Amino acid sequence: MELLSPSNFKREKYLQLAHGVILLATLLFCIFWLLVLSLQDREVRLSPRSLPLPSLDYSKIGKGSFAISAKAVSPELEPLVQELVLLGKNTRPDSGILSRIHLGFKSSGAKQELVSGQKLFIAKQGAGFQFSEAATDLSILPLSLTGSDVLLQIETSPDKKEEIILAPSSLFQPAIEEEAYVQSLKKGKMWAPDLFLNQWGGEEYRDLSSKHKVEIDEKIYFLSVGDTLWWDGGEWKIGSSILEDAPLAKLVAVTSKDLKIAVWDSTGYVSSSVVIPLCQGSKASQKAEEVITSVRPRSASEITCQLGKRRVIVKEGDWWVKTDRRWRPLRTAGDLEAFLLHDIQGELFIFEKIESAKGKITLKGRSFDKMRTETEPLSLVVNTEKKPVRKHEPHPASKASMIAKNKIAAPPLQHQNSDGETKP
Repeated sequence: MELLSPSNFKREKYLQLAHGVILLATLLFCIFWLLVLSLQDREVRLSPRSLPLPSLDYSKIGKGSFAISAKAVSPELEPLVQELVLLGKNTRPDSGILSRIHLGFKSSGAKQELVSGQKLFIAKQGAGFQFSEAATDLSILPLSLTGSDVLLQIETSPDKKEEIILAPSSLFQPAIEEEAYVQSLKKGKMWAPDLFLNQWGGEEYRDLSSKHKVEIDEKIYFLSVGDTLWWDGGEWKIGSSILEDAPLAKLVAVTSKDLKIAVWDSTGYVSSSVVIPLCQGSKASQKAEEVITSVRPRSASEITCQLGKRRVIVKEGDWWVKTDRRWRPLRTAGDLEAFLLHDIQGELFIFEKIESAKGKITLKGRSFDKMRTETEPLSLVVNTEKKPVRKHEPHPASKASMIAKNKIAAPPLQHQNSDGETKP
């Protein structure tokens, strides 16, 4: 009998351990790839592209109550397919990973809400069907597809499954076109890029200049593709809804001519889309030279002028905006922010500087239209000539009254004779 030395025994033990590790790694590698191939096979089977395209005959299958794939189901499942109705699928962007699906039966009127991937048992009820809480041989498994369609797996036994594609029926969905929140979007306006923000917004507001400006119910929204709005019952607000039953809207596409907004009701089962066209620029009502008149110097950095119907003092760096037919300066931080966000709207004059060259004083600045989509440079020559001193003359009315007064106060005219006597 040959005995192993301690060193040989350790070597043999390490070799066995290494051999076991290699076998285990090989086994795990094989299991991993089997799982990957299995998942890929499932994705291919569930992919909408791998399924036949829907072929609908609304006159024969309930006037659009559902859609089935071109692949026919077995005869025993025809009654079930004819009864099933997709009442809706929650396609709202805030619906979460698992979309909620609303199914029903036409004859019984039974309805059931569930999430994608949730199995639902079905039992026969006379000539129709009903949803069952208890396990039965007949079950359906809805799986969410892209858009509003649903892939429905029908299982009659563990080894027998068939698939159809359901599309939501407009006959079973309430119309939302006349709802106030949809009508407000339909009356919306898309405006061209904001030239004022691009030049004067600063770092804090410069990102707004890259967004799309949309006017809804006289309120301005700065939106990017993918941004959402929620309806609070009276107006749209930007961001995620803080109310569970609030309608939702999302900016989905923008072109140079219009933008498209998708809108959902509070359930998410009913949706629509609204296209808002680009609005033409709002021209200034008057030219700057017609609005700013009688410009005179007051100091090296100030001038006086007639702005509309007001005589005002203007300094370098002043912003003047026309609101409610009246010009007013924007000087507080609150006013400036409100104007930047369009909470204050109106034509704008920016007085940048007062230049003096070749004996002339010129007021330099820039004007913007109400929606700040058009801008023009401003250059006005300041009148430095002194006003001529005029002798004060009484007003014609007061002059006439003085003449009348003198007539009343004057004594009768008298004639003097050679004797020094005065006779009337």
